[in-house]
Amino acid sequence: MKVTAMVLTSVVLATFLFALEATQDRIPIFVRSAQAAGGFTDPSKDRQDSVKDLLRKLKDSDSVRPVESEGEALVVLEVLERETKRETNLWGRQNKSYLTVRLTARQASTPLNSPERAARRASSRAMALRPERS
Repeated sequence: MKVTAMVLTSVVLATFLFALEATQDRIPIFVRSAQAAGGFTDPSKDRQDSVKDLLRKLKDSDSVRPVESEGEALVVLEVLERETKRETNLWGRQNKSYLTVRLTARQASTPLNSPERAARRASSRAMALRPERS
């Protein structure tokens, strides 16, 4: 989860660094889960936990600052999905989490996936477009 939070922080910074003026200190960011957007509580504990983890990580950032309301934010980061897999590596079996988020800046919005999921989706699309040989 730490690596994912760092990757997301890097994406936010790289995408919105141009929005900073010399007089501003940090980019205001609001983090929410997908179902919380309509004002209701999100029933997904995974998404709620991911929002808390992201807020904790972003709180110490030199480039962004979490804000309490969407109206105060220049950037909105919406957690759409969290996928956790159990993987074995040199340190034994560990859980590895992947987030799918939507990043919105003013009127622009784009979904962001983990690199592995994006690669799998691109690969499956390429296979679907490949002509059959007879």
